[in-house]
Amino acid sequence: MNKLSTLQQMLTQSKVIGFDLDDTLWDNKPVIKRAITLQFDFLQKQLPDLSRDVIEQEYATMVKQALTHIEDSGDDKRCHDMSLLRQMALKSFCESHHLDEAIAHQTYDVFYQARQQFISFPEAKKLLELLAKKFRLVAISNGNASLEHSELNDYFLFHWRAGVDGKAKPDPDMLFKAMADCQVSSKEFIYVGDSLDIDGAAAHRANSFCWLLSDLISEKQHSTDGQLVFRSISELLSSIEAISLY
Repeated sequence: MNKLSTLQQMLTQSKVIGFDLDDTLWDNKPVIKRAITLQFDFLQKQLPDLSRDVIEQEYATMVKQALTHIEDSGDDKRCHDMSLLRQMALKSFCESHHLDEAIAHQTYDVFYQARQQFISFPEAKKLLELLAKKFRLVAISNGNASLEHSELNDYFLFHWRAGVDGKAKPDPDMLFKAMADCQVSSKEFIYVGDSLDIDGAAAHRANSFCWLLSDLISEKQHSTDGQLVFRSISELLSSIEAISLY
């Protein structure tokens, strides 16, 4: 069966499509880089006598300690909550330098606000608009990006976040929960992501269909049934339009 025929079969059989967010619907690398830079800029203003390297190294140590603390508590889900880990690490960092706890909250706010300054790929909205005509769309992500104030928010029924709503991918936990919530089987669900090892693995473990959007994954690299690779959103969009499903 060729690629378009497989795609058509997936679309015909499915009822719900789940989307990863970071690096699937927008380029997250510059967003995260800027957010982290602003976080450390803010901390350095509070501690001008400390070098940037020392601040970053101490913060990294605090993240490891926070993760160990959560793991020791036995709460598996919280280990996957990136926001919680960052907040705990910032609080510990500020305490170690006798800074008010409010500084930790302010630093996190600086990071979080910058984290939300993403710009979706040019054809992301068009793809979601097309798919939303026939399918229920849900967002399932490991990161802490928020769709609430984005132009994409209205296309999704809900947004599941790792640590808050379930375990991080490649664990299939959130995919299973989304299927249960939507009352569909694994063969009525498509998951769309960019990473073979994270998104592809989660979909494979959930026994669902998967579309991977990446020009870094070759057809030879993935041989799993039920998965298709597209170089970009544009290629996926043109493929859907080509099969005349709409």
